[in-house]
Amino acid sequence: MFAYRNWRKLQKFGEMACRNCRNKRLWPLWRRTPPRAAAKKCKKCIITRRCLNNRLHILLILFGFGVIAATFTFPLWSPYFIDRVVDEAFPGLDPALQPAFARLPAEQQAVYLQMANQDRAAAIALVTADLSADSEIPEEEQDMPEANDTPIPLSTGDFTRVDAVHSGTGTATIYQMPDGSRFLRFENFRSTNGPDLRVYLAVHEEPRSRSEFQQGFVELGPLKGNVGNQNYDIPPDVDLSMFNSVVIYCQPFHVIFTTATLFQT
Repeated sequence: MFAYRNWRKLQKFGEMACRNCRNKRLWPLWRRTPPRAAAKKCKKCIITRRCLNNRLHILLILFGFGVIAATFTFPLWSPYFIDRVVDEAFPGLDPALQPAFARLPAEQQAVYLQMANQDRAAAIALVTADLSADSEIPEEEQDMPEANDTPIPLSTGDFTRVDAVHSGTGTATIYQMPDGSRFLRFENFRSTNGPDLRVYLAVHEEPRSRSEFQQGFVELGPLKGNVGNQNYDIPPDVDLSMFNSVVIYCQPFHVIFTTATLFQT
């Protein structure tokens, strides 16, 4: 029965295909040519097209709202994508040294600026000394002291960094001469420059504060230069067994520049 009805429909109607999905549709045979709808899309395709158009409109509307929201909230999220470049001059520093200060690492500049908030005079003195030319030891003073026999090394240690600003490199070694005299020698030495730096033997193995340094120390004299090999005589009454480190110390401002922990050789 079903097949008969379909056959009867085909007797009166022809078939035409949708341009988009090619699904066949019936059209009256009495029309010599397919109707104009044959060249168009079927209802299913038209509905689908309308849905897609509606979705596109919704997306455009949402995009517009997003642009408006981003415009009004720009001050809130812009700091995450925009860098604020600050080039602040060091307060009270000689203008001729300001470019050199600007070339220092950011961490080092921050430490100096923090020091300036606490003690501006000390900070200016330390920065000025740091940016000044290195004080090198004359070559004729860098040699080992003359002796009939080779000096015997008693203890040695390497200079280390104290913080972001103060550091040193090289080796500190205590020698004993054949006659029993002793001296401290720096080799391949380089440290941050500073005002009125002095050389000490300290009881603390690695002092990092004034209180640790003041646990016990003996002064060997002013630092001859922040670059180069150098020698310092040790007084004969100093008991070396009590001292465990060499300290480069800024006497006026009580700042430790670098230390070397001594180990017996």
